[in-house]
Amino acid sequence: MIKKIKRLLRVKELKEEEALRLVQAKRRELLAAETALSDAIDTRDASAKTYDARETLIYNEIMGLVIGQLKIDDTKAQVLALARQHQELVDDVTRMEHVVDGRKAELAKAVENHASSMKIRDKYIFLKDKMVSEALAEGEAREESEIEELFSKGIQSPDRVQDDGQQHHANR
Repeated sequence: MIKKIKRLLRVKELKEEEALRLVQAKRRELLAAETALSDAIDTRDASAKTYDARETLIYNEIMGLVIGQLKIDDTKAQVLALARQHQELVDDVTRMEHVVDGRKAELAKAVENHASSMKIRDKYIFLKDKMVSEALAEGEAREESEIEELFSKGIQSPDRVQDDGQQHHANR
């Protein structure tokens, strides 16, 4: 029975180790997502700081000039493209925030699973230790009872046992 418990304990230890590796992997994924979010925020903020200046630069090309509808449409397209580029950066930050939130949730679940697997492993360690100590105590008790039984019957030396056997044959 102890061998079976030891085998089950080893399985539980392997599951706990696997859960720990998963926690470590999720931590690395979260760190990578947080780094990507930080980079996206930096890019968005840099774009936001220069947005007005870039927009003004586009308008300055046509200010004070008499231009046709084609140039007005071209300028409008440039301003819209600038706004679209900046909005994509804002959307990237929002998306990365969702990714980070997802990674945090995955890490929390992995940590919870690891804690659960540790509890199960600890139960098997306790059970194995208890069974081993009971088996040792039982062995010691058996040994003590054998010794007490020997002493209660009286210890006979091998010579005396042989002499008793010869006397028994002589009496016949």
